Amino acid sequence: FTCATAQMAEDEKPKLSREEELTKLVLNTKKTSYKDLPRVSRRISVIDNRENKNVTVLRKGILLPIAQTLSVHVDDEKQNVNNSTPVKNDTDESKNDSSRKQSSWQRISDILLTVSKLCVLVDKSEHNELVHQTLQNVLDQESVFKKTDQFDQELFHIFEDNGIAECMLMRVLNGCNQNVIFGSFYQLLKDYFIPNGFQGMKDVRGENGWNIEIYFNAKSIVRILHQRQTQYCQPPDDTAKHFRVKWELDMSFTPRLEKCNSAFVRTTGIVFDDNVDMKYKNEIKAKLTGGNLIFH
Repeated sequence: FTCATAQMAEDEKPKLSREEELTKLVLNTKKTSYKDLPRVSRRISVIDNRENKNVTVLRKGILLPIAQTLSVHVDDEKQNVNNSTPVKNDTDESKNDSSRKQSSWQRISDILLTVSKLCVLVDKSEHNELVHQTLQNVLDQESVFKKTDQFDQELFHIFEDNGIAECMLMRVLNGCNQNVIFGSFYQLLKDYFIPNGFQGMKDVRGENGWNIEIYFNAKSIVRILHQRQTQYCQPPDDTAKHFRVKWELDMSFTPRLEKCNSAFVRTTGIVFDDNVDMKYKNEIKAKLTGGNLIFH
């Protein structure tokens, strides 16, 4: 009786809208961001769209030369290392580990400095200035190279020990972590894939399986776009039946990211391998409305 009553009470609670759920996550998931930022740093791009010009200043974790106009203060030596391809040396595994660690920290620091600078440019508050200045001090090249590969712990200390964990930058990072996409993927499974007979959809690994774009738009509006792919691989040994569905979570926030204004989940296309026949493609497209659908 007690369990049933508790469940009834839970069921009677008003359900939050997608925007309300995302607002909660963006305000309260910094611990997840400490863990996720190193993993997603290769997937993050930053676009300066304050003048409606869509200028990409950082692409998939790599700072572009145009970013110098933001005065992010990334020196030439660091940028050259970040853009170089590590040379593999099987006889010196520890050196490779050190290079990977340095490359990861360079991506992380470039993302933090670029986003924190854009936060200052769209909202020139004392706190945003403090956050950016603090990060410039703790993420100089010498300090970064001394940091360990315990990225989540290091990030925790950078933000918590310096008193900058509650800030606009952190809310942007929270909008990039894995928590924000769980609800959207669950909705796609429940309302789109499973009703049409496609169970067991799985994430696509690799470079194009998940990309994140952060837009700093006019009027201090921040937009975060998650672009993902999920795949159907049944039966496992018949690749002619396999396909991938592209989908997005597109979020727009008020200035300072204190509230999510709008959020759309949409599918944007279906991708087949070359060996799939046209009849099967048409059947799948008919079931999944062509792979183009918006979920409100």
